[in-house]
Amino acid sequence: MVLHFRSVPRGFLNTLAGLLIIILITTLLNFQYVHLGNAGGGPEGARLDDEQSVTTKIPPNLSEHLLGAPTVTVTVEFPKATGKSKFPVGVFTAHDEDYSSLLTDADLPVLAALRNYTVPSVDPSVSSPVFTSSFHARRRVFDQLYSIGSPTGPASWEYYLANLPPGRLPPLTHIAQHYIHTHQHPSPTACKEQTRFLVLPSYRRGSGIGSIIHGVTHALSAAIRSGRVLIYDERDGSGEREGPPAMLFSGNGEDCPGKKRGMGCFFEPITSCSWSDVRFTDSEEGNANAVLFRPYDSNGNKEVKHPTLGYGTRYGDIPAVLGKLLQEWEELASGNAGVTMSPNARKLWWRSQGAGYLARLNPWAMARIRDNRRGTKLTRVGVRGTQTDLPMPFPLPANTFSIHVRHGDKASEMDLVPFINYLSSAAEIADANPSRGGPSKSVFLSTEDPTVIDEMLAFAALDNPSKTSDTTSNLQWTFFYTKNLPRNNGGPKTEVKTGGKVETTLMHLGELMIGLEAGSWVGTRNSNWCRLVEELAQVWVGGSAGSGEAPGVFIEVGGRGDWVDYHF
Repeated sequence: MVLHFRSVPRGFLNTLAGLLIIILITTLLNFQYVHLGNAGGGPEGARLDDEQSVTTKIPPNLSEHLLGAPTVTVTVEFPKATGKSKFPVGVFTAHDEDYSSLLTDADLPVLAALRNYTVPSVDPSVSSPVFTSSFHARRRVFDQLYSIGSPTGPASWEYYLANLPPGRLPPLTHIAQHYIHTHQHPSPTACKEQTRFLVLPSYRRGSGIGSIIHGVTHALSAAIRSGRVLIYDERDGSGEREGPPAMLFSGNGEDCPGKKRGMGCFFEPITSCSWSDVRFTDSEEGNANAVLFRPYDSNGNKEVKHPTLGYGTRYGDIPAVLGKLLQEWEELASGNAGVTMSPNARKLWWRSQGAGYLARLNPWAMARIRDNRRGTKLTRVGVRGTQTDLPMPFPLPANTFSIHVRHGDKASEMDLVPFINYLSSAAEIADANPSRGGPSKSVFLSTEDPTVIDEMLAFAALDNPSKTSDTTSNLQWTFFYTKNLPRNNGGPKTEVKTGGKVETTLMHLGELMIGLEAGSWVGTRNSNWCRLVEELAQVWVGGSAGSGEAPGVFIEVGGRGDWVDYHF
């Protein structure tokens, strides 16, 4: 039906127009009122003035805010027709309250019941109160990790890793760790009669732990791809090299169990075979079964065709079996949509898996690190503008940022990043994610640069006078650090001269372990140490185990693309 206006009575049109005018006027008037209740101290339904702007104080930029710079005044203009009115500054701000004083007698039994509330479970024996379950779950992870090899902990790394919840781990972690361990642990008979070996020569003295481990993951891939077992060269070296791979930190082995040198001082053996099983030349026991690993040609070319292994020893190569499984997993995970990891991402995945295997601390080193973790050398400072020496909590608070500021001899390889840049990056994440599931304004700081510690102490003493409320974007950070670690802003060689080879190395390894307790990591992948902390956090604890229910992230402060082709 078509409705013609001339068929409508004129009186009806006049009435309709009048109603529309009344509705429009009422709507415009309502835009001038807001419902404040008592939040702003005014009467309910208080009418604001006609000024369509709000004036407040903000820091000029994040870095200056972090350093306590004066604030600047800005005015935000609201368009007249938007319906927005000016709210008193702070009307929506949350404040600290004394909740105990607000509880009524009726609240007390409810409070007690909620503390003990337990989610129904098929197995009542494993149920625990929700109030403490997340903390206890985190605590159990790190209790188990620190007690590997002890009488009260997991009997072995293999048992510990096999029992990690798969949902938090990088893809195929259980499979990769089982595959590496099986490949590297032939039976004693097979070691003597059937196994072929790839012998890894020593490293230059002064190579850091992260550099060595990442380099060995490359050799481990080459060994697996060629059907050989990787073994360290245990022949004595001379000059700038010593075997097994030169961990300068271990000295002559006098301070290590069994007088072991190199990697064996701190880490589990990488193979069940022994050096006596290795034969380089024909002998009465049979033909040679070993070749040296040579990742470079005489010109330093990293993609040289290995004369014995028969393929290019490129740093991006990963074991073929694991590469194939990873591709199949990618197809399943993407719903067969063809969404895959990039080759460089697969390389980084393999570095994590290889590092997770090679860096397994032996029982002696783990016991020393565990004792240090419970000792008095670990300090927290910077609680709400004060400095106090208090024991570091175990584990670190959920969502703590682990910040490693890499300075020292790294200046020869990259532009050094100031400490404030690291902290600014952490602040951006904390401010943008106020509901991450736990305290997020805490930092575990590690560095070889003593001036960074001085900067942190100075920053911790600040108390921002312009701060008017306890919001997530305030200055109230809590810092944790190792108080008595020798720091001289040099490299590994310089550091161990200051504090002793074995003890200094154990303290650094202890810092690495504390970094795993964090929820997110701030650093640069230009640093092998930063990468190692992130990799082991992923493989050993599931990455986000330190951050409540929120996933942990790595925050890059250096060149965004540098990690792709950086050395290893």
